[in-house]
Amino acid sequence: MNNEFSTEEPLPRSLAGRLAAIGLSPKKAVEYLALFVVLTGIYYFYFVRDARENACPTDDPITFAQLGVLILKFLFFTSWPFALVAFWDAEWTSKDAGYLFLAAYLFTNFLWYLKTGCAPCIFAASFRIVPYCFCALVAHSLGAAWHRKEKEI
Repeated sequence: MNNEFSTEEPLPRSLAGRLAAIGLSPKKAVEYLALFVVLTGIYYFYFVRDARENACPTDDPITFAQLGVLILKFLFFTSWPFALVAFWDAEWTSKDAGYLFLAAYLFTNFLWYLKTGCAPCIFAASFRIVPYCFCALVAHSLGAAWHRKEKEI
């Protein structure tokens, strides 16, 4: 019985060779890593801030004008990395942004679980993902719009 598996090419030993073997360029790998770290930091900051605000609620009502400012601040602070990478790299796709957004969001939930020891509520996590996803989509579209203009010319 022959149990040996033969491949035509041996597995590459360098990191760049391994990345190329899975179809990922070194440039895109650096973008993935940098964006993952930045997004995890941003999302974790919002988790901690939200937990403090929920633990110490105030009775101050939010006016309609304040709500608009809060939404714009949230949009800016959580989505600037997507716009920056989409503007910088013409090959960056919404699929890349989606994978990275989901990985950073799930990892942040995991970090929050490790810090607090509380099992996350799946409904709270799913409701919280909607504004983050919306902000990522808007920012990616704004950043990628520059490259669409260049292709049209």
